[in-house]
Amino acid sequence: MNEPSKYVKDFEEKKRKENKELGLLTALHEFQSLRLKSQANGRNSRFKSDENPKGSPYSNLEDVIDCAREGLQFGLIFTQSLITEEGVDKIHTVMRHINDSEIIQSKYPIRCSNPDNPQSFASSVTYAKRYSLNSLLGFGSEVSEDDDGNEGSPAPKTQQNTF
Repeated sequence: MNEPSKYVKDFEEKKRKENKELGLLTALHEFQSLRLKSQANGRNSRFKSDENPKGSPYSNLEDVIDCAREGLQFGLIFTQSLITEEGVDKIHTVMRHINDSEIIQSKYPIRCSNPDNPQSFASSVTYAKRYSLNSLLGFGSEVSEDDDGNEGSPAPKTQQNTF
């Protein structure tokens, strides 16, 4: 995609100011000022407990997209597509504002333990879309029990002393 010339950018900025319209960064600021958190309607059945018998809650893709769509009131729009760069599959998330040609983008690598399994790959794509969009727009989740990935990490090995 060609980058707009300095002339085009200057012209767009002048028109926005004349019409008192938001640009990308100002709209993103307004959006982030809402301090939104996505709902957590998903349930991870791998982590069931007495307090969460259906599994631990998480923000599913629909929850994240619903939260991101709140940016529409400020003219923020986004697209997400699957791309391959240098042999690596990635989710390419692009955020724009309706009043200018600038973009903010993210290319999130898709990590999949079994890319030949369509369900496993689709699950990895969904994960990448959620976290790419969430981090690009800068909102959190209603889930307050974030353990920073510790639950999904293997326990550290303990060293045994032999005498």
